[in-house]
Amino acid sequence: MTDSAAREKLRYALQLTGAYMKGVITLPLLLYSLYASLAVVAMYLEKGRVLGVCQDKCVIEKMVPPITMITGALVFLLVFRQNLCYARWWSGRKIWGSLAVSALNLGRHAAIYMGNCQETIQIVHWAIAYMVVVLGDVRNNKEYKLIQDVLSEGEILAISTAREPIGYVTLRLGDVLMNAIQSEKMSDLFLKNLDRFLSDLENQCDLSDGILNTPMPFAYTSHARTFIFAWLGMLPFALFYHLHWFTIPSCVILGYCVIGLEYIATNVENPFGDDDTDIDLDSIVTNAKKTLLGFVQNLDRMEKEADSWSGFRKRGRDGRTMWRAESDRTRVRSSAPVISRSISARIGVGWTSLFVFDE
Repeated sequence: MTDSAAREKLRYALQLTGAYMKGVITLPLLLYSLYASLAVVAMYLEKGRVLGVCQDKCVIEKMVPPITMITGALVFLLVFRQNLCYARWWSGRKIWGSLAVSALNLGRHAAIYMGNCQETIQIVHWAIAYMVVVLGDVRNNKEYKLIQDVLSEGEILAISTAREPIGYVTLRLGDVLMNAIQSEKMSDLFLKNLDRFLSDLENQCDLSDGILNTPMPFAYTSHARTFIFAWLGMLPFALFYHLHWFTIPSCVILGYCVIGLEYIATNVENPFGDDDTDIDLDSIVTNAKKTLLGFVQNLDRMEKEADSWSGFRKRGRDGRTMWRAESDRTRVRSSAPVISRSISARIGVGWTSLFVFDE
């Protein structure tokens, strides 16, 4: 491990800011610390008249074995709850990763099939808009700042005022695909592939809504919190027999651990927010947007490079595009996709280009 990585981990270990610390320390832990302090003071003031601390120690001593057995059950319950909540978090991460990949495939194939044309640019822009709108839907935010540089103000206003913004963007994508078919810039075969990527976007959006709108069962969450509340309530009385005044700091530390784990589980149940424990959806959408815009920005340059090739003649064979030089003495294969419209119009799905150069 490098020194910078070690310092970074140490910084996170000692960090006392963020939504996690605010949610744990401000109210629940302070209230429990006050409760533990009052319990310890009350037991000292009684001097054994009620609880039997100083004479026979019967009441306090008998609370130690039950709290010990309950502790094992509580640990199992907390671990099981943490695993379930993290599984939801990881499912959300995989869903958004697949959503970004589907958007990239939609833009990439549009660039390969149609080249540098208005329909390709529109598909790329609306694919970005789809991710941003889904992000706004899971966060209940309709500002859509990430698409202000790719769509006009009127288009953004239409999305914001639509009854179903995600459905509206999906219809706009479908409309662009149909215009490409009508203008003969894309064949029906290519339309099926692009429509498949559009269906993948809709499926990932539906899975994302499933996680967002399907919380953990209320009975399970309520039972876990009741169990924690009962355990924390008995803890000061069980520790007082052995620790006396040290019961207060011990309860604070144990309360911090248990309350913190419960808070993390509750927060991770919805992984689509903007807290420190949530998935960084902004980075996923921003990186996908950067890549999609890169497709459009590089189309002109790649077309110019394709047009600058000299000494070649083109012929098609079995659905593939082949470029052959005047001499066939040297053959070089290239896996780079050809983006030029004149070339990509004859490239089938999954085929690469074959280039033959002279020595």
